[in-house]
Amino acid sequence: MIEAKKIENFSAIELIIEGERVLIETKYIKEILIPEEEIIPVPFSRKSIIGIIDVRGELYTIISLSKILFKATKQDLIENKPILLVDLDGLKLGLLVDSVFDVHNYSKSIFEKKDLIHKTEIDPKFIKEMGFSNGDSLILLELNSIVQTFFLALEEKSTASIQSDIILKPSNDKPPKKDTTQKK
Repeated sequence: MIEAKKIENFSAIELIIEGERVLIETKYIKEILIPEEEIIPVPFSRKSIIGIIDVRGELYTIISLSKILFKATKQDLIENKPILLVDLDGLKLGLLVDSVFDVHNYSKSIFEKKDLIHKTEIDPKFIKEMGFSNGDSLILLELNSIVQTFFLALEEKSTASIQSDIILKPSNDKPPKKDTTQKK
């Protein structure tokens, strides 16, 4: 009897970020946008937040994947760079990348060979799988982990800001004055 092995496929978009080829599953991508509209900066925001953009009446927060994945410190040049619009359960984000290479269907079998070595600066918590296809190493990103890390950093900044407000700002409440008049 011959056993047939079911080969599972997935569709992914191949990106270039800081010279590294990475994949994001297309099921998360709503649209690829080269912004013609102005991206509005958000004052006092994290360095990974590029700004916000209005796309047909929907606001998206634009974040830099290079600053999240690689802790890049250089200023992002936005002009002519693609933004991947994603909608994760109502959370609308735009992921700024260096370039979009291609969209392919991949077999999950490209991730089965575990003895191959790939050098990367990407934090392992952002990597879902690593594999090879046609002699090229590929990293499948874990988008949920990227988003969770991004928002945890925002919460930490917000909490630190609130704590510094409590510690550094004098209270407007003055202690009650002591009654210096004597009652007889």
